[in-house]
Amino acid sequence: MKMQKKIVFLCVASALISALFASAVFGQDFSMNLKQGSTGPEVVRLQEALKSIPGVYPGGAVTGYFGMLTRRAVQKFQMKYGIVSEGDERTTGFGLVGRRTRMKLNELAKKKGASLPVPFLVQPPPLPLTPPPVTPPPIITPQAVRPAPAQISIEPPVLKNFGVRFEEWNKTTGTAGSFLFLPAENKVFLEYGVEVMGPDGPKILPTFEYRVARDTDVLAAIDGVITKLFYKDYTKDYGIHIQPSTNSQWILEHDHVSNPLVSLGDTVKAGDILGKAGTLGGELGRTEIMLFVGGSTITTHCPFKYLDPALKDMYREKILRHIKDWEEFKNNPALYNEESHVLPGCVQETILDK
Repeated sequence: MKMQKKIVFLCVASALISALFASAVFGQDFSMNLKQGSTGPEVVRLQEALKSIPGVYPGGAVTGYFGMLTRRAVQKFQMKYGIVSEGDERTTGFGLVGRRTRMKLNELAKKKGASLPVPFLVQPPPLPLTPPPVTPPPIITPQAVRPAPAQISIEPPVLKNFGVRFEEWNKTTGTAGSFLFLPAENKVFLEYGVEVMGPDGPKILPTFEYRVARDTDVLAAIDGVITKLFYKDYTKDYGIHIQPSTNSQWILEHDHVSNPLVSLGDTVKAGDILGKAGTLGGELGRTEIMLFVGGSTITTHCPFKYLDPALKDMYREKILRHIKDWEEFKNNPALYNEESHVLPGCVQETILDK
């Protein structure tokens, strides 16, 4: 009798766990934009949802990291449901989990949630006709003591530069350090927190973004370890993550880097050359830096705020001089709204990307 009760309990518990797991995957709305490079529980749920749709994410790993395979699965999903079928993340949202893609995922999730099986219909198997053999107790052997995992570090990094060189405008060469002054550009240094036009419409820029000479060296902005190096097919360049240590919650991302000179796991010093700026077109290249704290939501920070205090006066002067030089070059003293800057080059101190 005890054996039968135990079997009934195990069957019911197993069914309950399965139903609860399915509810956790399909029962919550997708509420934030996701793209290549995103991490966290919402990416896990996205990958689980994509795996459940035949032909969209066959054999796809559930890792919590939005990589190239996940982006391709999102594109298949978008084509399957007539959301978008061409372009890229920036122009059409192809491969981006934006508003329309989230709506479709949530619609399918609600349908799956409504069709979950009821767990209490499970019937126990019949009792065996002969008593089961008695299994001797296992022999317990000493286990090796595993070291406790390192604690997550909340200490922010110290920036020693901003990834490119800010120098005075040379009117003969048309350069200003890494920057190339061309009349067709509205700005060659786009500030953190300024409003720009993205693939889904206006957005707040969470980076320092640069328009530079196409052969410009991209410099490591902090000391640390290369913890992620990923290729982005839609821009034909790389993203590089540097963390002060492997257990740090802080990440400095160098985006749009071509011909990378570093590998995953390398230790770098601020000022080391990571590669060249990504290609923008013609004579121009593009690169960006973004300082953020990872998690289920991403909080980005103004890079100037975490600059080495010994360098702040020098870089304040460099940024202000760049703004003055560019406005003179464009013959427009109102291109930058310096009154709105809470710190040099920053319209905001932090941005929460929900």
